[in-house]
Amino acid sequence: MYDIQWAASTVFDEEQQLDISSLMSSHAKAGFAGVEVSASWIQEEEKSIELRSLCYEHQIAPISALLYLDAIHSGWESDRIERGLVDNLDSLGAEYLVLSPSREQSRIHATESIAGYRMALLESIARKCSDIGLKATYQPSLEEWIDRSFMIALAERFPEEDLGFAPDLSLFNQAGADALTLMREWGPRCNYLSLSKRSTGWGVPLQELSRTLEEIQFSGWGVIRKIEDPARSYAEALQEIRVVFKI
Repeated sequence: MYDIQWAASTVFDEEQQLDISSLMSSHAKAGFAGVEVSASWIQEEEKSIELRSLCYEHQIAPISALLYLDAIHSGWESDRIERGLVDNLDSLGAEYLVLSPSREQSRIHATESIAGYRMALLESIARKCSDIGLKATYQPSLEEWIDRSFMIALAERFPEEDLGFAPDLSLFNQAGADALTLMREWGPRCNYLSLSKRSTGWGVPLQELSRTLEEIQFSGWGVIRKIEDPARSYAEALQEIRVVFKI
């Protein structure tokens, strides 16, 4: 058996400056158990309070925040983010901090120096997460997922309980990577996944995904990151998920 709950993401809607309150209301009514937000909501106390108020108003849990590591350009910024984690994430009741190398997931090329900097940054942030009981999970770029050398280095450096993996399955499969085979390889370290609904489908066969989650005894969250099919809503996407996963 596996254990998965489904959340909707507001990250890309936030970037388009859409009405987040209305989105949260819509996601709650659709039946999502939680919501993924941008890390910008947790770095400032005032926005964190606003987020807490919105989640309370719409009765939806802020289960995770997505942080892009390429937005951190100095040790001062890293310290500020870590203080924000300690001060705000725990009080929000969030479960995960999702760490992604870049918004440009399919284009990033990690040189040796960038990989070294990223590793040090992950060590620092993951340690802070562990201190407050928050789960740090890494969403690799497409190149990292296929090449695997950086992923192997992460697995050697961090125990599973300190750093999980959070594959973007729709992106990886549509780019030609066999996302589910690699997910089975990493097994229970995969504790968070994201999907996007496009006009051509999910990019990954849902029935096979369900069998893969069963095989690795997945326990964590699935997030519908984007709906790019104009004929579909988040509510319809969740209903399709529920039918396949028998929720």
